[in-house]
Amino acid sequence: MNSQSEFLSRIASHFRQFGLLSGLKLLLLTRLRNLFYSERFLFLELHPADLHPADLPPAGSPEDGVIIRALAADEIQACIAAIGRVQRENETVFVAERDGELLGYARTQLGGAYSFGKGAEVVLPPDILMLKGLHVARAARGRRIGRFLNQARVSATHTTGKKVFVSAMSENRPALKNLWRSGFQDVAELSRITVLGKPVSRQVRPCGSQARVPQWLKDFAR
Repeated sequence: MNSQSEFLSRIASHFRQFGLLSGLKLLLLTRLRNLFYSERFLFLELHPADLHPADLPPAGSPEDGVIIRALAADEIQACIAAIGRVQRENETVFVAERDGELLGYARTQLGGAYSFGKGAEVVLPPDILMLKGLHVARAARGRRIGRFLNQARVSATHTTGKKVFVSAMSENRPALKNLWRSGFQDVAELSRITVLGKPVSRQVRPCGSQARVPQWLKDFAR
C-alpha cells in the first residue's frame, strides 16, 4: 500500500470510528493542539448485574483459527511484539492471534498511575482494576475481534473481587456501545483544556445524580 492509500485508509477508519462531526472536530484539534487542545473522557464502572449476554459474542473465537488469550509473565518477546515493551508487574496483556500473526491486543492495570489522553493522569488505588489499551490491526477490523478481546478482559475480572473501570473518549461511540453491552455504566466525564501546552481547566462531571464518583477521580480536578 502506497503512502497516499495508507493515508486515505487511516482517514476512513477515523471517521468510521468517531462519525463525521466528532471526527472533524478531533482532526481540527489535532492540528491546533500545540496552541489549544481540549479532550473529554468518560470513565465507566463494571456492573455485572447489568450485563446483556445476548449482546455479547458467543464464547470462543471470533472466527476459525483466531485465539484470544492472556500472555504469561514470562512471554517477554510476545509482549514486546504486541505493545512494544515488557509487561509491567501490575498489568495483564491479552492478545488475539492467528497462525502466529498478531491481530490485536488489550491490557488491564491494577492500581498505580494511569495515563490517558494527551498527558492526563489519575492515580488508581490498589483495589482498582483499569481496562486500557485495546487495539485491533486495521486489516483485522470488522471481525468482532475487539469485542472478543473486551469480553476476555471482562470475564477475567469476575474472579478478582476488584472494582473494574475503563475510560474512553466521549466521542468514541462504537467503543462506548461495546462497553455498555459488557455491563459498564457511566460514572463521570473528565474534561481538560490546555493552552500553549499548559492546563488551564480540569473538570470532573458526574454522569447523573445517582453516580458515585470515587475520590481518585475527583482528585483529577485539583
